[in-house]
Amino acid sequence: MDRMFRRYGPYAAVGATAIACLFALAFRSDIRARLWAAQLRDCDDPQRKAALLTALCNAGPAARWGISSLLRDDRPDVRALGVIGLHHQRSPWSRQALLERLEDESEDVRELAALGLAIHRDPAVIPALEALFRRAAPAGAESAALALERLALPESVAAIQRLDDRALEPGRRAELLDALRGIGSPQCAALLVGMLADDRIVAAPTRGERMASRMLAHPAAAPLHAASRPADAPPAARTIAQRAADALAQITGVQPAFSSTRPAADRAGAADVWRAWLADSAASRPSKPGGE
Repeated sequence: MDRMFRRYGPYAAVGATAIACLFALAFRSDIRARLWAAQLRDCDDPQRKAALLTALCNAGPAARWGISSLLRDDRPDVRALGVIGLHHQRSPWSRQALLERLEDESEDVRELAALGLAIHRDPAVIPALEALFRRAAPAGAESAALALERLALPESVAAIQRLDDRALEPGRRAELLDALRGIGSPQCAALLVGMLADDRIVAAPTRGERMASRMLAHPAAAPLHAASRPADAPPAARTIAQRAADALAQITGVQPAFSSTRPAADRAGAADVWRAWLADSAASRPSKPGGE
């Protein structure tokens, strides 16, 4: 036995080394991606962090291991880096990971996930977004609506139309309203006209107002605080109808007098003005070849 070991031992050692080298070569990108992710988690230098994140994003499918480890981290800023990595992936795994991050406890992570889905512009995620909106807690529903908005596809508007229901809780309907406002197409305006009869109060601010508040909360924006909200600005608590009117004015550029407190005849007149705009907009759009 000793004789065989002395005779063949060196060859076995060389073979084991060769196998280890082949393994390292085959998985070198995966291993490096995990190393970059590990360094990212504990990096405080912005330039170094940017370099590591760029390397991870450019690693292609090999980055999956490293991105997955970032997404499992307890710290939201680290999970956010993982979601940014997902922006550069194109696979069923990355799509599912982005959908899962729409229910993250961190608003920043949820918004980055919605942005990632929009970057991919994959209409195949829309059924999953519809299901998430229907079943999720408010934060998840908000993220699903934001993802539909960021996709900005005709299929997104069709999904919002399917989701919209007068029986929805006011806050949830307001999320759909914000998405329609963000997409801003004539098709969205037509759906918003249907919301002008909903006089339920929504206490929460709009998505745009929330984003502005977060920006003003940054220390660099401190000098702007005094001028950030004029004394005559409308209160955050407004009806669905008033929010829909504000969105219609933004999309159409037409602003008839509208308020939830005005007489029904005045409100109906304002709705007719927006319907006339929609009719003119439809008439001015070029017809498709073949008379479609």
